[in-house]
Amino acid sequence: MRSIREEETEPTGLPQSRRRGRSAGGFLDDVCNSKDELFSAVVESIKGLFLGKLRSPDVYAAGPVEAIALFCGRFVELACWRDAVGCQRVALAAAARSPAIAWAVYDTLFAEACRSLAAYLRTRKLTRSPEQDAELLLSATTGGPVIRHLDGVDDPCADLPGDETVGTRVDMKRIREAITLIASTWKL
Repeated sequence: MRSIREEETEPTGLPQSRRRGRSAGGFLDDVCNSKDELFSAVVESIKGLFLGKLRSPDVYAAGPVEAIALFCGRFVELACWRDAVGCQRVALAAAARSPAIAWAVYDTLFAEACRSLAAYLRTRKLTRSPEQDAELLLSATTGGPVIRHLDGVDDPCADLPGDETVGTRVDMKRIREAITLIASTWKL
């Protein structure tokens, strides 16, 4: 994004890419009219990748507690991936100027995961308040690790987690304990 920002400040008023022809920067200038529009397009493309890698809880295990634990573990792994951390940091920095960007990142990373988890809880009839429990589960299992990565306390994972390595980059013991505590009120 730095190169796009630099090109917007060309002294002639036209981005350098428009003056030099159809480079990648010129293509972006034609497709996106502003940095916010470009970032929104990036968020939309990340959304498909993120949700495709997250999947729904029922693909992780047959038992609901373990399925939810692995779902939350995968969520933490994805939210702490370098590109996701960078996207979240940009959204936080832009929040005051463009609340729509912050909302798009929140919706992509957290709200969509909550909706998927709530649908799983509702389908399994595990709780009377699936939306509330889904938010509680994700908050309880992700808060500390995600904040540490956003604040730079922990280094983000450079590679996108693979499907075969669910739960290997996070503290699954802690996640299982939180889920077991919350699930103790459910009809299992």
